[in-house]
Order: sequence, then C-alpha cells, then structure tokens
Amino acid sequence: MDVLNPKRKWRIPPSPPEVETFNVDKIPLMIIIGREGKEIGRIIENPRHMPTIEQELHEIAKSQQ
Repeated sequence: MDVLNPKRKWRIPPSPPEVETFNVDKIPLMIIIGREGKEIGRIIENPRHMPTIEQELHEIAKSQQ
C-alpha cells in the first residue's frame, strides 16, 4: 500500500491504512465496537442524537442490550 499516493484521501500527513479500513471521512471519529467485534455505533465530530458524548455512548450501549 502506497501511503504517499496522491489519489488517497489525505496526503499530508500520509493516511494510515485504517482511514480506508474504517471509512474515515471526518475527524474526530469514535467507532464503538460491540462484544462480537462488530461496529455498533459511531460518533462523527459531535453527538447527533444526545447533547453530550457520554449520553450518546450510553444510548448506543443501551441499544445493544
């Protein structure tokens, strides 16, 4: 994998392979992984449904019970 390829998303600094693996378009990004190792939620830049990150994380965790 050529991290200096100009066709990649970010060139400076070079994109790590995880940018493509996790489909990172914006930062900060929080990806919440469940017990089975699958993504159960993601918070991109700011919480969308709740006023705080803590409340958003709680709602994501509660939805998996």
